[in-house]
Amino acid sequence: MTESGAVAEKPKREPISMPMKVLIGGILGVLTGVFFGEHAAVLEPIGSAYVLLVQAVVYPYIIASLLHGLGAMSPTTAGRLFRRGWLTYVAIWAITLGTVVVLTLGLPATDQLVYRPAHGEIQTIESLLEVLLPSDPFAALSQNHMPAVVIFCLIFGAALQRIDQKDSLLDMLETVRKTSLQFWLWTAKLVPYATFALFATSAGTLPLSSLPKIGLYLGLLAFGCLILGVWILPAVIAALAPTSYREIVKGLKEALTIAIATTVVAAALPYIIEMTRNIADRCGIKDEDRADVVATNISIAYVICYAGSLFLYLFVLFAAYYFNTSIDPMNGIVLPFVILLSSVGSSVAALSFIDGWLALPPETIQVYVETSTLGQYPKIVLSLFAIAFVSVLVTLNYYGRLKLRPFKLLATVTVPVVVLAVGAWGVGKLDRMLNETHPLSYADYTLPSTITRHIKVSYEGMGSPPPDASNAPDGETAFERIQRTGVLRVGAFDSSIPFVYRNGVGDLVGYDVAFAYELAHALDVDLVFVDFLPHNMHEELKEGRYDIAASGLYVTEERLRGLVASDAYAQSVPVLFGDATTVSQFLTRQDVLNFPNANIGVYQEESLLRRLKHRLPDVTITVVQPYTTLPDFTQIDAAVWSLHEARPIAEENKDIAVAVTENLGEPFVYVYYVAPESRRLRIFVDDLIRDLKDIGWHDEQTRFWLQGLGPQNTEARWSIMQNVLGWGVDDNGDAGG
Repeated sequence: MTESGAVAEKPKREPISMPMKVLIGGILGVLTGVFFGEHAAVLEPIGSAYVLLVQAVVYPYIIASLLHGLGAMSPTTAGRLFRRGWLTYVAIWAITLGTVVVLTLGLPATDQLVYRPAHGEIQTIESLLEVLLPSDPFAALSQNHMPAVVIFCLIFGAALQRIDQKDSLLDMLETVRKTSLQFWLWTAKLVPYATFALFATSAGTLPLSSLPKIGLYLGLLAFGCLILGVWILPAVIAALAPTSYREIVKGLKEALTIAIATTVVAAALPYIIEMTRNIADRCGIKDEDRADVVATNISIAYVICYAGSLFLYLFVLFAAYYFNTSIDPMNGIVLPFVILLSSVGSSVAALSFIDGWLALPPETIQVYVETSTLGQYPKIVLSLFAIAFVSVLVTLNYYGRLKLRPFKLLATVTVPVVVLAVGAWGVGKLDRMLNETHPLSYADYTLPSTITRHIKVSYEGMGSPPPDASNAPDGETAFERIQRTGVLRVGAFDSSIPFVYRNGVGDLVGYDVAFAYELAHALDVDLVFVDFLPHNMHEELKEGRYDIAASGLYVTEERLRGLVASDAYAQSVPVLFGDATTVSQFLTRQDVLNFPNANIGVYQEESLLRRLKHRLPDVTITVVQPYTTLPDFTQIDAAVWSLHEARPIAEENKDIAVAVTENLGEPFVYVYYVAPESRRLRIFVDDLIRDLKDIGWHDEQTRFWLQGLGPQNTEARWSIMQNVLGWGVDDNGDAGG
């Protein structure tokens, strides 16, 4: 009670701000993901639904803003906007690509392992033009070709400027634009809940085992995006415009929170527009065209100034290091411009184009997708600040409110650029310190326990007698023998990397060994590996020494005459391997034919000899010993083999490289062989091959063994629920379904 007897009012509690709500939602989401692990994936539909809601009005907003903004302007005003704006757009592109060049200080030099010819130039250029030029704007919309949509709107909007009776159309477009903004304001209220669901899903399902391999790229990406986005770009705005660094960062705080939480930069556009208008108000800009100038400019900036996409340049350079390949110097000069054109829109589509142009390994896109979960966040931060950079500077420059102060600008950017260079070197140094052990090689690979468990396995040496068949019924087939004895006998020549070989500790491993275990699982029998030589398998399969031959065996006419082959489970292009300085000159068949006194080695195998003599008629062909020992490359220029089997040889021998020589011949087709009377076993094997492809096993093992990318962690993600409390774990220690 006060002296007058009135009841004192309790102070009102300040409402929790949106950034704080989002922060709370993110923290709770991460904790939920860490606790429940992969079970947190049940929340994924909630986060995905929100993202789809936000993205639903991106196109209506962009199209309406561009058409209304340009259509309402006079040609003179539009021309002035272009003249006052183009330099800012070029600046953000140059600054971003320049940042990537500085970040390459963190990428170590590497020796090229596989040389590939560039391919598909005309086709890929045409596909790029299809993305950029709008032959059908409605088809472009359905295919998410944003550049084509924007170019169409620019052309259509410029034409609309010269139409007299357009007020009703402009009113409709303005209604669509305002409705889109209102829709975003409504969805913004759901951001904390969407943040919780998205962060819980990511924290619970992110494959941590892949981080060491891609950690260097992610470290450089995050460092570069944050230095450029949070430091350099706001500092440049403050050096040119009548505003401060602190004001810019504070004005974008809520926009940054929403963009990171939802992974959708478009959701933050209203906040960037609001900040631009506030700065314009303080500069006394009250022009009636201001709203159209801001809306039109930011709609264009959202598409072509999404600076995070330009960091595809960094990934391409990282991929060259990751896959031990190199980029031709002339292509390296052109690469930034190709990145600039092709990265507008889908980064995966852009990488597909660049992959074909630079002849990067086919696995490049798969590695890029692996980095996307974590890599999207620093890109979002950078893109948000880049769009704000263009929005503020173009608007102020349009009205003549910018003031170039060279010394202040130089002082502003010098320190962060030095920090960027030193930091990039430091990130690379740190990565090498943390991974100073020798990278995994084929000698380190082992079969995962998920494949080998519950199978009793034994081994028989070369020349061991066939099993006792005295109790076998007359006419017994291999399939019936397996069922009767409860044993599957697999012929395995243990010098066929990566199909069948002994690793560093002497274990029998490889793609075909993994398949043999799966076959034993499917038959519910024990497993015996029998060492053999491929040229003896006709007789040994027929006499029952082993039931199936599996050692990287490809199709030949001689083998098909006396044996039955399974369906193909893999293919591999023929390549030339040898001294790197020589094979790097063998990118096409014509290169080999033109090489002075070319001498190509091949081991004694009739079909391979015939193939090589047919493809290289004027080249000396020398028969060499099987590739269990390295050929003498002082006597021959290169040797022919498959990519799957030549790449491991190059990885284990420093001075050896592989050339994927164009037009060298048909691919090697890999199969399993059984005796002629074993057709029922062949059918069973074919069915298993198809089943394993359907469930993704084949792709996983191909990546592991045949592409040489190493093991993938198939165990359930670590979580407090399973690994600490033991909930949801069966008696074998496996996560329950």
